[in-house]
Amino acid sequence: MKPLGITLLILLLVCIIGVGYLYFNAGLTVTRVSVSATEALHAPELLEHVRKQMEQGSVTGTRFADSLSGGAEDYQLLSYQVSFLNRSFVPCDQVEIQITPQEGDVLQFYDAQSCTVPPRGEGSAEATLLTDVHSHTLRELVITYYIWGIPFTMRSTSDL
Repeated sequence: MKPLGITLLILLLVCIIGVGYLYFNAGLTVTRVSVSATEALHAPELLEHVRKQMEQGSVTGTRFADSLSGGAEDYQLLSYQVSFLNRSFVPCDQVEIQITPQEGDVLQFYDAQSCTVPPRGEGSAEATLLTDVHSHTLRELVITYYIWGIPFTMRSTSDL
């Protein structure tokens, strides 16, 4: 009985070490951040839709300002495309990007499409920001993802 107990103890330790290795090596790596800017003049219907939603208090997204104070010529849309590499043997679920606001930012649009990065694979997510036409594109991005239901957060900048 004693050899069986020792064998089971060794097996338990190997399993604990294996799970610990998987946990501590789990995570995403940001491989690329690209930004594209579009003047709101090219999307006047979107701007009017946002204006109506803000007046009604039914905005879907993260609101940084109380209202739109100008016309389409005063705003731009910044789209941040972030590419990831999953280093672990477990998928990364619900990858979300939150843009840290700066003066002049109005709204980060809600992205209803959930991003999952496969094990040892690549994936990408996008975040779109409505901001003042004179704002620069450099922003801090807060990236949240889940591995085994455990939330992880990392920060990146848009100047990679």
